[in-house]
Amino acid sequence: MKSKIFFLFTLLFAFCTYDIYSQKAQGPGRVIYDVNTVETIVGQIRSIDKIYPVNNSSYGTHMSLFTTTGDITIHLGPGWYIDNQVTQLNADDNVIVTGSRVTYEGNEVIIAKEVTKGGQVLKLRDDNGYPFWAAWRNSY
Repeated sequence: MKSKIFFLFTLLFAFCTYDIYSQKAQGPGRVIYDVNTVETIVGQIRSIDKIYPVNNSSYGTHMSLFTTTGDITIHLGPGWYIDNQVTQLNADDNVIVTGSRVTYEGNEVIIAKEVTKGGQVLKLRDDNGYPFWAAWRNSY
Protein backbone atom coordinates (compact mmCIF):
# COMPACT_ATOMS: atom_id res chain seq x y z
CA MET A 1 0.00 0.00 0.00
CA LYS A 2 2.80 2.43 0.89
CA SER A 3 4.54 1.73 -2.41
CA LYS A 4 1.34 2.52 -4.34
CA ILE A 5 0.92 5.83 -2.52
CA PHE A 6 4.59 6.67 -3.10
CA PHE A 7 4.19 5.86 -6.80
CA LEU A 8 1.10 8.08 -7.10
CA PHE A 9 2.82 11.02 -5.40
CA THR A 10 5.87 10.58 -7.61
CA LEU A 11 3.69 10.54 -10.71
CA LEU A 12 1.77 13.61 -9.56
CA PHE A 13 5.02 15.45 -8.84
CA ALA A 14 6.36 14.60 -12.30
CA PHE A 15 3.25 15.97 -14.05
CA CYS A 16 3.21 19.15 -11.97
CA THR A 17 6.86 19.96 -12.57
CA TYR A 18 6.60 19.28 -16.32
CA ASP A 19 4.49 22.39 -16.86
CA ILE A 20 6.79 24.45 -14.66
CA TYR A 21 9.89 23.47 -16.61
CA SER A 22 8.19 24.02 -19.97
CA GLN A 23 7.83 27.71 -19.08
CA LYS A 24 10.70 28.66 -16.78
CA ALA A 25 14.38 29.00 -17.46
CA GLN A 26 16.65 26.30 -16.12
CA GLY A 27 20.00 27.44 -14.82
CA PRO A 28 21.49 30.81 -13.93
CA GLY A 29 21.09 33.75 -16.30
CA ARG A 30 18.64 32.08 -18.68
CA VAL A 31 15.55 33.97 -19.72
CA ILE A 32 12.82 32.15 -21.61
CA TYR A 33 9.96 34.46 -22.61
CA ASP A 34 10.36 38.21 -22.31
CA VAL A 35 7.31 40.33 -23.22
CA ASN A 36 9.69 43.26 -23.83
CA THR A 37 11.40 41.53 -26.77
CA VAL A 38 8.33 40.39 -28.72
CA GLU A 39 8.60 40.87 -32.47
CA THR A 40 7.09 39.56 -35.69
CA ILE A 41 9.23 38.04 -38.45
CA VAL A 42 8.49 36.50 -41.83
CA GLY A 43 10.31 33.55 -43.32
CA GLN A 44 10.33 30.10 -44.85
CA ILE A 45 10.62 26.97 -42.73
CA ARG A 46 13.83 25.07 -43.46
CA SER A 47 13.12 22.22 -41.05
CA ILE A 48 10.96 21.05 -38.17
CA ASP A 49 13.05 19.40 -35.47
CA LYS A 50 12.30 17.19 -32.49
CA ILE A 51 14.57 18.09 -29.59
CA TYR A 52 14.95 15.46 -26.87
CA PRO A 53 16.18 16.73 -23.49
CA VAL A 54 18.69 14.58 -21.64
CA ASN A 55 16.96 11.82 -19.62
CA ASN A 56 13.49 12.65 -20.93
CA SER A 57 11.39 10.66 -23.37
CA SER A 58 9.17 13.58 -24.40
CA TYR A 59 10.43 16.07 -26.94
CA GLY A 60 10.13 19.71 -27.82
CA THR A 61 9.43 20.99 -31.32
CA HIS A 62 11.69 23.61 -32.86
CA MET A 63 11.90 24.92 -36.39
CA SER A 64 14.67 26.51 -38.38
CA LEU A 65 13.38 29.60 -40.16
CA PHE A 66 15.08 31.28 -43.13
CA THR A 67 14.54 35.05 -43.07
CA THR A 68 15.96 38.01 -44.99
CA THR A 69 18.45 38.52 -42.13
CA GLY A 70 19.50 34.85 -41.88
CA ASP A 71 18.40 31.65 -40.17
CA ILE A 72 16.97 31.60 -36.67
CA THR A 73 15.70 28.80 -34.44
CA ILE A 74 12.08 29.07 -33.33
CA HIS A 75 11.03 27.23 -30.15
CA LEU A 76 7.42 26.12 -30.58
CA GLY A 77 6.48 23.88 -27.64
CA PRO A 78 6.16 20.27 -26.51
CA GLY A 79 5.71 17.74 -29.30
CA TRP A 80 2.52 16.26 -27.87
CA TYR A 81 0.88 19.70 -28.02
CA ILE A 82 2.16 20.71 -31.46
CA ASP A 83 1.24 17.34 -32.99
CA ASN A 84 -2.37 17.67 -31.79
CA GLN A 85 -3.09 21.08 -33.34
CA VAL A 86 -5.16 21.69 -36.48
CA THR A 87 -2.47 23.91 -38.01
CA GLN A 88 0.49 21.73 -39.00
CA LEU A 89 3.82 23.19 -40.10
CA ASN A 90 6.10 21.69 -42.73
CA ALA A 91 9.44 22.44 -44.36
CA ASP A 92 9.14 25.03 -47.16
CA ASP A 93 6.01 26.63 -45.64
CA ASN A 94 6.03 30.44 -45.64
CA VAL A 95 5.07 31.68 -42.18
CA ILE A 96 4.78 34.73 -39.96
CA VAL A 97 6.12 34.20 -36.44
CA THR A 98 5.37 36.40 -33.44
CA GLY A 99 7.43 35.70 -30.37
CA SER A 100 10.09 36.75 -27.92
CA ARG A 101 13.70 37.02 -29.12
CA VAL A 102 15.93 35.76 -26.30
CA THR A 103 19.32 34.19 -25.75
CA TYR A 104 19.05 30.50 -24.93
CA GLU A 105 22.15 28.39 -24.29
CA GLY A 106 24.28 31.10 -25.90
CA ASN A 107 22.20 31.34 -29.09
CA GLU A 108 19.63 33.89 -30.18
CA VAL A 109 16.25 32.17 -30.61
CA ILE A 110 12.61 33.14 -30.76
CA ILE A 111 10.14 31.63 -28.31
CA ALA A 112 7.01 31.57 -30.47
CA LYS A 113 3.74 33.07 -29.29
CA GLU A 114 1.98 32.26 -32.56
CA VAL A 115 2.75 31.11 -36.08
CA THR A 116 0.58 32.12 -39.03
CA LYS A 117 0.53 29.96 -42.15
CA GLY A 118 -1.83 31.16 -44.87
CA GLY A 119 -5.09 31.89 -43.06
CA GLN A 120 -4.35 29.52 -40.16
CA VAL A 121 -2.87 30.60 -36.84
CA LEU A 122 -1.07 28.20 -34.51
CA LYS A 123 -1.51 29.81 -31.08
CA LEU A 124 1.12 28.78 -28.56
CA ARG A 125 1.17 31.40 -25.78
CA ASP A 126 -0.92 34.24 -24.43
CA ASP A 127 0.23 37.90 -24.44
CA ASN A 128 2.20 37.35 -21.23
CA GLY A 129 4.02 34.34 -22.65
CA TYR A 130 2.11 31.74 -20.66
CA PRO A 131 1.93 28.53 -22.74
CA PHE A 132 -1.53 27.38 -23.82
CA TRP A 133 -0.46 23.74 -23.44
CA ALA A 134 -0.32 24.18 -19.66
CA ALA A 135 -4.07 24.95 -19.58
CA TRP A 136 -4.81 22.40 -22.32
CA ARG A 137 -3.07 19.64 -20.43
CA ASN A 138 -4.71 20.62 -17.14
CA SER A 139 -8.18 20.46 -18.69
CA TYR A 140 -8.11 16.65 -18.68
